[in-house]
Amino acid sequence: MVSKIEVSLELVRLTQRRANRFNLPFRKQVARCVVEQAILELDPELNFIVDNEASLAEVDVLAQALKVNDIVVNGRHIDVALLDGGEVLLHNALVDTPYLECGSLIVQLDGANRGSVVGYVDGTSWNMIADMEKSPDVVSIPFSPKANFDLAECLQRIEKYHAPNVDSPLAELPKAEDYLQFSRDRKSMSIEKQRQVVAAAVSSAAVRKNIGLLDANQGSKVDPAQRVLRDSAVWEVRILGVVEKVHAKFPHLSVDQIVEAVRQVGAQQGGQPEAPEFKESLLKVLARQQLAAKFSPDVKAIMNTFVDKLLAGKNKAEAISDYVKNKAAVDVARIIGEKREAARQFAAASAEEIGFAFKQLALQPAYATHSASENTGVAAINEALQLFEAADLVEDFMELDF
Repeated sequence: MVSKIEVSLELVRLTQRRANRFNLPFRKQVARCVVEQAILELDPELNFIVDNEASLAEVDVLAQALKVNDIVVNGRHIDVALLDGGEVLLHNALVDTPYLECGSLIVQLDGANRGSVVGYVDGTSWNMIADMEKSPDVVSIPFSPKANFDLAECLQRIEKYHAPNVDSPLAELPKAEDYLQFSRDRKSMSIEKQRQVVAAAVSSAAVRKNIGLLDANQGSKVDPAQRVLRDSAVWEVRILGVVEKVHAKFPHLSVDQIVEAVRQVGAQQGGQPEAPEFKESLLKVLARQQLAAKFSPDVKAIMNTFVDKLLAGKNKAEAISDYVKNKAAVDVARIIGEKREAARQFAAASAEEIGFAFKQLALQPAYATHSASENTGVAAINEALQLFEAADLVEDFMELDF
C-alpha cells in the first residue's frame, strides 16, 4: 500500500536553496515534498486540495524557530514529521495548538529525493508525550513504519473528525510585543506564550504576514518590528474610537464590556470597523448583553433572528408580526413605543399606557371590536413593545459612522 515517491531534482534544488538560506533542516523539507507529491498522486475524485499559502512552513520565522513543517489539506493543517533513527521529533511549543490538532504524517526517506509516507501520529498522542516529557523544548515519539499505511484513508479520517482550522478565529490574540519577543528570543518565553503565538499564526493570515515582516527586509529604513507595533497601535486607536461612539447607545454596558466586544468582533471580522459585517456582528454582541437583563426569555431567544431580519431590510412592524401574531397587540405596542421617552425603554407597559393606546385605537373602526378583547393580553403587548424598542435601537446603531 505504501509507495515510493520520487521528488524531482529541480524541486530538490529549490528546497535545498531555501534550507540553506534560512538554516532549515533540508531532509524535513524533502519529507514535506514527498507528502505533497503523494497526495497529488491520489485519486482526484477524493477531492484532496493542498493549499501551501496557508501553511506555517511558508512563514520563515516560524520555520526557523520551531521547524514547523506542515501542509494544509482541505483547510486543515497537518504536520509532516521525519522518521529518523526510529523516532520523530517535534518542538514542544507546537503541541496542544491548532497547528497539531490534526496530527502528524510520518515520512521515511530513502536517499536525497525519495521517500514514503509510512504512518500517522494523532495530536492526542503528542499531547500525552509532552505531558510526560522533561525537556522544555523538544519532545519525541518512538515510531515503527507501517508497511500497509493507507494515506487516502488517513486523510479521510482526519477530514471526518477534525473541522477546518485555517484562519479559524481565536477568542484572544497575543500582544504585538509577544510576536517581537518570539522572533528575537523565543526561548525566553514560556511554552504557553509560544503556543499562543503559534495558535494566532494558524488563526490569522494577517498574523502570519506580520510575523514574516519581523524577519524580512532587514535593510529597510523602517524597522519591521516597529511596523507591527504601529499596526497594533492603530488598532487600539480604532477600538477607542468605536467605544466612544457606541457607549452612548448602550449606557448599561461598561466601557470594559464594550472594549472586549470590539476586540472579539475584530478577531472574527478583521480590523476594519467601517465594514458592514463588522458593524452587524458588533451590534449582535452588544445587543445581547444590553438587553439580557431586560428581555423576557422568549424575546431573548429570538433576538438574533429578529436582528437579522431588520438588517436584511424588513419593515420593523412586519418583522415583529412574524413573532407576535396578535395584530392588535402589535398596534398597541407601537402606539406606546411612539409616545415613550427614551428613559422608559424596555420597561413593561403600564396600565395608563395601555389605556391610552386603546383609546387611540378605538378611534379607528377596525379596532372597535378588539379594544376589550382578551387577545390583546398584556404579555403579547409587552413582547411586541420590547421588539419595537429593540428595533429602534438597531436602527440608531446602524446609523453610527465608525
